[in-house]
Amino acid sequence: MAAIRRVAIAGLSLAMLIAAGGVSAQQTPVRDRGGDPIGPGSISGVVVSDEGPGHPVRRAIVQLTGTAIRMPKQVVSDDAGRFAFTGLSEGRFSIVVNKAGYVRSYAGARRPWRSPGVPIELAAGERKTNVVAVLQRGGVISGRVLDDQGQPLQNVRVQVMERRVTNGEAQLIRAGNAGGQLTTDDRGMYRVWGLAPGAYLVGAAPQQTTRDARLVTQNELQWALTQVQLGATSYASRGTSAAGMPPPLAPAPERGPAVAYAPVYYPGATDASGAAAVTVEPGLERSGIDFNLRFVPTAAVRGTVVMPDGTTPTNVQIALTPQGALLGDDLAAVGFTLRTSVNPQGQFIFAAVGPGVYLLTARAASGQPGRERLQMAPQPGGRAGAAPGQSPPSRTPDLWAQIEIGVDGRDVDNVSVVFQRGMSVSGRVVFEGAAPDPLPRMSLTMRPERTSALLNTPAQSQPVEQGRFELYGLAPGRYVIGAPSTSAGSTGQGTTRRWTAKSAMWNGRDLLDEPVEIQTGQDISDVVVTYSDVAAEVTGAILDADGKPASGFFVMLFPADRARWSLGLTGARRFRTPTTLQPDGRFRFADLPAGDYCLALLTDFEPQDLSDPAFLEQVAAASIRISLAHGEKKTQDIKLR
Repeated sequence: MAAIRRVAIAGLSLAMLIAAGGVSAQQTPVRDRGGDPIGPGSISGVVVSDEGPGHPVRRAIVQLTGTAIRMPKQVVSDDAGRFAFTGLSEGRFSIVVNKAGYVRSYAGARRPWRSPGVPIELAAGERKTNVVAVLQRGGVISGRVLDDQGQPLQNVRVQVMERRVTNGEAQLIRAGNAGGQLTTDDRGMYRVWGLAPGAYLVGAAPQQTTRDARLVTQNELQWALTQVQLGATSYASRGTSAAGMPPPLAPAPERGPAVAYAPVYYPGATDASGAAAVTVEPGLERSGIDFNLRFVPTAAVRGTVVMPDGTTPTNVQIALTPQGALLGDDLAAVGFTLRTSVNPQGQFIFAAVGPGVYLLTARAASGQPGRERLQMAPQPGGRAGAAPGQSPPSRTPDLWAQIEIGVDGRDVDNVSVVFQRGMSVSGRVVFEGAAPDPLPRMSLTMRPERTSALLNTPAQSQPVEQGRFELYGLAPGRYVIGAPSTSAGSTGQGTTRRWTAKSAMWNGRDLLDEPVEIQTGQDISDVVVTYSDVAAEVTGAILDADGKPASGFFVMLFPADRARWSLGLTGARRFRTPTTLQPDGRFRFADLPAGDYCLALLTDFEPQDLSDPAFLEQVAAASIRISLAHGEKKTQDIKLR
């Protein structure tokens, strides 16, 4: 436990910081006036800047949330940075602090700008004092957006984003004031403030005011000049047209190509993968982050959506997504959101599409009956099913279509989007031991391995008569069954039991842990989802060197198998995100499937760390290994040395 000892030292340094920032007994803090007291307890402290305890922050907004209050409470720090919440009953509370020019702060976190902080445990009648909330001065990124001639561009949309990996997928998350998005002024200037220390991508895209901007060609200019040079005399010598105007000497030449400003990432990349990160330090400004927009040829993508039998589907959702675009990357397209509507004739148009390779995806509901039993209320006896004679049309998207389209500045017409029936997964739910009666209502899902614009959305179902279920409308892709825990009574007993999914077996594979590939035209049947009223559990306590309950730590449990380190898929039911200790230093992880696990302590973490294999490798190296059989309960205490 050498690594754990290092963690303990870091935790003690945090405790010393809190103790050093106490509120003087002679001072009168600003008090919560948010309603009648509900208990004799209180929490008070001071807001300071990152420059140290001697630099209080006045007029900061301090918010309190917790298990003992239904609505958050808010107070404003006084001239000495002090705050207090009174009338509190026992419970667990968290404090978040905001002030313009600073980064949102989470009390107790080693890096104050990163959630979560360390909750405050309040016993009945207890008064917590000397709570210190540290505000970090925000960094700034500023610069100019110019055209290809070096002239300033006004009303250009600028975004500052942080790259994160969530569930194995790269995403861009907006950061800073105004949600990380603002527009340039008349000088082409932008300024994003309130940034936490870190590395950011800066991108800019114009707000398109027209869908038909065209670049004038030399032929068009020459033709127009010739018309002017002819003069009225030349026109008169050739008579007039039926419209009363002299006819031109020659037909007008072909119009120039449609163009639009393409989004650009600093220092000039056309997509996020080629962008340069801008590093921000606490309270400092990175100025001069300038870059230029340039015109690119655009085109329209037009087409029609149809059913295999030639009819027009309803409730169509359709999108055009650049290949390789990151989630949250709404600068990836030129001037539109990559979504459009479909008219009653099934026609659609995407305008001003920039060069690139796109994936056109679409979902729709067939409106055909036959799946309605999955949506009915429970019938007498507690089981779900369709009442006799009922056959409403399904409104759940059960059709899909996907086409790859290349755009090179020329219009793409007559795109035919032919919908196909989605695939299905069906089977039965069984219960080990004394099955509950009536069967509980529960939601099973097919969770996609990767998120996309429209396709591979989770399919949801309910077990029906005799515990049968069906999940339908699935597009091709890789999925894992999601089967959440539920509570229900057992036959012949008046008590309620906790039921946890043990397995989802199909062809010798457990689909709770292993993704299954859904292919076009392939339905999967005879899946057996087994629920059990016993599950593995790990409990324990974290004690200091004197045997007293430790505090200020997060404890986490995650699978030892690196293939299951994805929070969003196969590792989800085995992964327990870091949680704070109880006041007595205890922790508990329940509803665990059998397997090998890593138990570890943290003094600090960032949410995106949990999807970072490099971070988990470090934590795993300093963790305690625990093996659990089905239903096994183990106690693992940790004493810090």
